[in-house]
Amino acid sequence: MRGARLLSLVVAEVLPELLVLLVGLALVLSRRRRLGSAAWLAGIGSALLSLGLVNYLAWALTMFQLFEDGDSVAIVRRMGLLANVGWVVNSTGMLLVVLSVFAGRSPRVAAVEPVADTAGATS
Repeated sequence: MRGARLLSLVVAEVLPELLVLLVGLALVLSRRRRLGSAAWLAGIGSALLSLGLVNYLAWALTMFQLFEDGDSVAIVRRMGLLANVGWVVNSTGMLLVVLSVFAGRSPRVAAVEPVADTAGATS
């Protein structure tokens, strides 16, 4: 019973972030024509971050099983696998979201005024 209450707290912790990511994903995909290639990077990144949150829920469920079951070696192995998968998924998602900020942008060149040639002038 105690594990279920802790799990419900973890779900309550994750739901707002998951909701924000899914709304962001919907906004990015609805504006993909205007955003161009940045939309796909941001969309895939947001989807990966959402998947990372679901992975975190699976990790938390596995962690709570550790306290209830006796087979701690198998559970710790599963927790390690989920933690590594979560790290890769979240890191890739964040990288894609950051790259989407720079995608499709061309560098701005500052306007340069011509300089008068004063080398040949005599006084």
